Amino acid sequence: MKIDLATEKSVLVELSGEDLNAFDLTFDALDYENEQTRRAVESIMRCVREETGRCFAPERLQIDVLPNRTGGCLMIFTDCSARSGSLSAALFQTDSIDDLIDAARQLQRRGRSFEPSMLLQKGETFSLLLLSASAQTIRFLSEFAAYTPLNKIRLAVFREHNQTLIAQNALEILSGKRAKL
Repeated sequence: MKIDLATEKSVLVELSGEDLNAFDLTFDALDYENEQTRRAVESIMRCVREETGRCFAPERLQIDVLPNRTGGCLMIFTDCSARSGSLSAALFQTDSIDDLIDAARQLQRRGRSFEPSMLLQKGETFSLLLLSASAQTIRFLSEFAAYTPLNKIRLAVFREHNQTLIAQNALEILSGKRAKL
């Protein structure tokens, strides 16, 4: 289990397939109406509290769960009493540029606005970097590429060690809406 503070009001918890197995759950079986899922969430929240000091009031907590490509999932815990609607930088990585092109084209078809973005590469891995991403965009893009939140320090290190392919408006350019600058 990997716990990361995304914002002042959001915590991201990445669970591997093994983590889900330890809770005797699968992604498809996650349902808060299920007692096993509720016990798993309570256990995860205890770990979040122990590791970060964050304590969320259950009646103000929104939990978003996204599958990842390793058989696990990403859980986003958000305190809805002061929800900002935006997270800090978000990184989406894949070995296929076609996945990112498909995602950008579907965003355009759905009429979603394009957020400030860059496209980078290191070896065989393509990375789409959103400088400010809404929770809705994160959920959508997570269907196409692995999601990682970035704080300012990790963002600087990441940009330093990757080759920039598109410095601005990467989503628009990948969608074909804008010619490459």
